[in-house]
Amino acid sequence: MNGWYFAFSQIKRNSLRSGLMAAGIIIAAAVITAAAVLMTGINEGISNIAKRMGADVMVEEVGQQSFTRRKADKNGGTDDAT
Repeated sequence: MNGWYFAFSQIKRNSLRSGLMAAGIIIAAAVITAAAVLMTGINEGISNIAKRMGADVMVEEVGQQSFTRRKADKNGGTDDAT
C-alpha cells in the first residue's frame, strides 16, 4: 500500500515530468508497432517476389524466332519494343 501511495504522490508532485514520460512511452510503443507492421509488409513482399520468380521468363522452341526479333524485322532492324 505504501508503494502505491508513494508512486501516486510522485506523479502528482512532478506532473510535467510524469506527463512527458507517459508521452514518451506512448510514442515509443507506436514506433515499435509501426516498425513491426512495416517489417511484416516487407517480408510478405519479398516472399511474393520469391514465389513469382521466373514468371517473366518466355520459353520458345529451338529455332523459333523470338518476339523481339520478329518485331525488329518489322521495324526495319531495330529491336525497340515500341
